[in-house]
Amino acid sequence: MKARLPHLARISVSVIPLLGAMAHGAVLAEYTFDNNLDPTAGGPANVTPTTMTTTGFNVAYTLTDPPGGTGNPAAAVTMDQTASSFGSDYYQFMLTPGSGYTLDLTSLTFLFNVNGSQAARFELRYDDLSDASGFVVVGMTDAALDTSALTANFDLSGAQFSNLTQGIAFQIHVRDATNSSGNSARIDNVMVNGDVLAVPEPSVALLAVAGGMGFALRRRRG
Repeated sequence: MKARLPHLARISVSVIPLLGAMAHGAVLAEYTFDNNLDPTAGGPANVTPTTMTTTGFNVAYTLTDPPGGTGNPAAAVTMDQTASSFGSDYYQFMLTPGSGYTLDLTSLTFLFNVNGSQAARFELRYDDLSDASGFVVVGMTDAALDTSALTANFDLSGAQFSNLTQGIAFQIHVRDATNSSGNSARIDNVMVNGDVLAVPEPSVALLAVAGGMGFALRRRRG
């Protein structure tokens, strides 16, 4: 038995990394608003992003002002139709892993700017679809009056964004500071980054555990 323990220990080292096998740090979903709210094609396998929906406002597409001023249309929120508090007006979309896979997210980013006379604010919310807890606020970012594109970067590296088996929904809320007319808040290049991980087969997991036990036994006897 002693002669086989080193071999078993070597197996444990080679098998354990396979438990998280798939692409790392990939763009899981991207929305560039090429005259529609569909996700950009060509994303990784085993994750499905939905088409965005909007609540509380009408969407227009523009090439004239950043973001989107480099030839890529941006979705524009007409501030005449947004409230002065969060909750009424938002974009929404979902990501769902394929059967036998989970999602580990790292960040959500987008470009934004505001034209007009009043600042605006964006707020990100999420809902883990595996429970009934509802939407929870991740954070918010202010959009001062600026003709250049700004970047919103929300950290999703916490435990609540790991091992997502049923998928996740996001809402990007927008509000106007005073509900004034003549303003427009634009977003572009919404990206969700992270990993798609394969759930290990039971036989592989058992082999990894057995390898770990053999390694521990070898160290004890040594």
